Amino acid sequence: MRISSVIGVIMLSSLTVGSAIAADSSHLEGATLYQQNCAACHQANGEGVPGVYPPLGSRLAAWSEIDSGRHYLANVIRHGMMGSITVSQQTYSGVMPPWARFDNAQLASLLNYITETLPGDPNLDIEEFSAEEVARLTEKSVTPLQVHSLREEALTQLKSFDSDSRRTHRHGRRRSSGNDRPLAQRRLLALPDELSGMSRKQC
Repeated sequence: MRISSVIGVIMLSSLTVGSAIAADSSHLEGATLYQQNCAACHQANGEGVPGVYPPLGSRLAAWSEIDSGRHYLANVIRHGMMGSITVSQQTYSGVMPPWARFDNAQLASLLNYITETLPGDPNLDIEEFSAEEVARLTEKSVTPLQVHSLREEALTQLKSFDSDSRRTHRHGRRRSSGNDRPLAQRRLLALPDELSGMSRKQC
């Protein structure tokens, strides 16, 4: 093998290892941020406290598969939310506090932990949030009440996936399983107790 080829292989391997280390570091940061700032309310496993703090779990994987869901998820953490919501037939009327002190990279790491790792589903294959995307999604300051409206918009889009797949799924946000149904719709159909009000139980 020519020396130039060997050097090329070494450089490529270094880049691959470096990327893997960076990804692991980001996931560890997300887990740490969650345990330090979110687990007291939503619990370490994301199950929440019925009627007090809503559960997170695998339903957020579906939210992260649609544009309006990603918009909502980034803003509900950064700006907080005010307004009654219903999750799995439980009504929650508390106030989600804003976490504006997280920078874009921290918020992206936290979102990735909540949507990918926390559900405990090894088959999840979701496009990760980046610091750049978080910056774009949260560049406009919104009030907690406006974040509640963002949630309603996301629920409407989830309903359209759940009923007849009228919306086009964003490129790059589907599993490579050969199934043409958007991941968001497939996950919702696999969770018959997740939606109502809109179609099943409100998420």
